[in-house]
Amino acid sequence: MRLSLYQRLILLIVAINLGVVWLHGATLSTAASATLVNLTAAVLIRQQHVLNLLFGLAGRGSPAWPLWIRWTVSKVHHVGGIHVGAALAGTAWLCAFTWIATADGASRTTLGLAYGLAALALVVVVCAAPAVRSRAHNLFELTHRYGGWTAIALFWVLTVHLSLLGRGAQPPLEAVASSWQVWVMALVTASIASPWLRLRRVPVTVERPSSHAALVRFDYGVTP
Repeated sequence: MRLSLYQRLILLIVAINLGVVWLHGATLSTAASATLVNLTAAVLIRQQHVLNLLFGLAGRGSPAWPLWIRWTVSKVHHVGGIHVGAALAGTAWLCAFTWIATADGASRTTLGLAYGLAALALVVVVCAAPAVRSRAHNLFELTHRYGGWTAIALFWVLTVHLSLLGRGAQPPLEAVASSWQVWVMALVTASIASPWLRLRRVPVTVERPSSHAALVRFDYGVTP
């Protein structure tokens, strides 16, 4: 079978990153920036409000449109390919950053954070592989959630650390505040925290008619 749009989006993201390598090479600064850009894209494309916007725009189409246009718009659910492609590319760039930093003799703090992040990202990627995800879905969820949160914390430390290393004569606070990477990290953090801050405890009843089925009932206003 031909590749689905989901798979083509993965290949497109990977191709764009290979183009970056061809144009700019695999320098330490390029690897650092590309890591952050790719992982930001992977997070934002899964963000609740971004998805609501994309599906809301797709749902505004007219039934009078030609079938091929409606067919194309309906493929909005394949945007997960961007998430996967950007996450894979970001992990590859992170490993490249770690390798280059090691070769360049970076500080122990930089190397410790980089190796920790690279190992964590690889664990998340491996556990998200279809073969693992289908057999151990809870493991996939746990590594994605807690591994992702831990990675955000380590990324904050590494980002601030690198901003301070390259500050020159700038005061520390000014160096951190003037770093675009810091503001991107703030956006990513807010994006991840937003859905969790909106959670509410609601009454839910669960009935188990058999060992492999559950009937879940809830009513708190807007229901599916």
